[in-house]
Amino acid sequence: VVNVQCGSCGEVNCASVPKKVFHVVVAGEGGVGIFNSSVHADAFVLGVPAAVRSKADSWEEAISAMKTALA
Repeated sequence: VVNVQCGSCGEVNCASVPKKVFHVVVAGEGGVGIFNSSVHADAFVLGVPAAVRSKADSWEEAISAMKTALA
């Protein structure tokens, strides 16, 4: 949550900032990858029985998950 002050009246409003999530696809249709959009990750895993997908909270965590899965 971020507090934002109006430049005209000075009132402070609370605004939520979306959390950055990385979608890691290590087995899917057409390849593997790290995506910042669930829509793009879905294109590789939806309808694919053996697809493997996970979420990571940081780029480093996503890289680690990819390396572990492909080892």
